[in-house]
Amino acid sequence: MILNPKNLRIPGTLKRFFYYPSLYSQGQHKNIFLFSSRRGGSTLLAQLISYQQGMRYVDQPFDLFQSHTKAGKTKLHYLPAVPNSQFITLSSEEESLVKEYVSLLLKGKLKYLGGLERFQFPFLANRTLLKICNASPLIDWFNANFNILTCYLVRHPIPQSLSVMKNHWGITAEAYLNNKSFINSFLNHEQVNQAHQIINEGTYFQQAILNWCLENLFPLKYCSSDVLKITYEELVLNPTNLIPLISNKLNIQDGQEIMKRIEKPSRSSKLSEQKTRKAILEGDKKKIVSRWMKQVSAEQLNEAKVILELFEIFAYKTDDYLPAPQLLLCQK
Repeated sequence: MILNPKNLRIPGTLKRFFYYPSLYSQGQHKNIFLFSSRRGGSTLLAQLISYQQGMRYVDQPFDLFQSHTKAGKTKLHYLPAVPNSQFITLSSEEESLVKEYVSLLLKGKLKYLGGLERFQFPFLANRTLLKICNASPLIDWFNANFNILTCYLVRHPIPQSLSVMKNHWGITAEAYLNNKSFINSFLNHEQVNQAHQIINEGTYFQQAILNWCLENLFPLKYCSSDVLKITYEELVLNPTNLIPLISNKLNIQDGQEIMKRIEKPSRSSKLSEQKTRKAILEGDKKKIVSRWMKQVSAEQLNEAKVILELFEIFAYKTDDYLPAPQLLLCQK
């Protein structure tokens, strides 16, 4: 049975017990940092990984938008205030702040940040999973400063952008375009000029595609550290082969239990995640990853193609729902 104190109608004292820092003691396996971008499918993957017995799950520890919550106040106390909650580059002072914050987080010293997804006696966590959706340009920095295992999840830019639009979420691209260090390291003049034009004159769809490019540019093209790169499409289409591979790479012992979980949607899961798992179970996997192709016009397909080519990103094509072959981890 899967229990999460966030979703139980139990007294606050008991909830605090579940989250109390003394319940955490680092085990022999490295902690896991899962990087992705908004609406990229990271919730599904994080929920599967966090089903490992003793895995403590911290959802978006660098999200500064929920400042009214207890978790949000904790983040604001330790972390530097960055534009649009995007951690792109760090000054030496900001590095010190982030190092202290992450160190405390991994030691289980910060209340309201993280909890066990799977409860089984003894109620002890010995490993931490961080799901990070707004700091992908810092993947190499995190790997250099912490003894961790790192994975990166990417999804086709068009359905991900449509999902962002459906939620009426804002565009974070300006945080990247106003970051001189990011521009000097990864963008040329034409890319910067065209990006500003899209921000000022483009449609919401074009801006969302641009946003996807900027958020995923570093992990797709410039990341130099050892990162397990996973595509959302392969996770949905081929979980039988992919999950054992992920389990092996991340030193997860409960691979079979994870497979059972993907077939049994949790009541606590978001509706979209339930639909995804239901489709996987019923063999309707292709529909999950391809249905967006009926939701966009030929004009939008061309707009997305132009922007992807502008940033020389070839991980996906606009006329295909599958990722480029080099991104697939398993042989079909």
